[in-house]
Amino acid sequence: MAKPSQHASPVFTKIIIPVVTTLLGASALYFLGFDKKPGSGPESFLVTREATIKAWKSFVTSQNISYKNGLSITDEYGKKIGEEAQKGLEALMPLLRDYEEELLRESGKATRDIEDILKTENIDEGFVLMLSRTRDNGKNQEKKVASFFDIIISLAKSNIGDQEKG
Repeated sequence: MAKPSQHASPVFTKIIIPVVTTLLGASALYFLGFDKKPGSGPESFLVTREATIKAWKSFVTSQNISYKNGLSITDEYGKKIGEEAQKGLEALMPLLRDYEEELLRESGKATRDIEDILKTENIDEGFVLMLSRTRDNGKNQEKKVASFFDIIISLAKSNIGDQEKG
């Protein structure tokens, strides 16, 4: 009959000692700092943090200005459209085109602001993705606004009666 100590010795020497040696070696390399990659560490984190905070503040400022300008444009043209609607649909055509141009101009400014912020170095990758998505959504929104105004103006120019137009 085999003794238990004879079976434990090969397992110990062939499995446990190499695993422990590997773990100790990897730990020593880690704590001695041989795993440092360029651009990692506390200095890089602080640079990224500061750049991201600065970019975030710029983004929030840009979005607040764009929002307030959009409200101002909408209020201004809402009053003008209300006044011109009394004269009929033909009087509204130039006003609707001006309103569209103003909205698209403001949207273009917001898009350019985001593109400028994206040029900032060292900002967080997640923030870059969010800015890119916001920029793309803004461009898609511009297309929808232009399409909306085209449809409204084509309806106004069509030959259907005023009752059918709504």
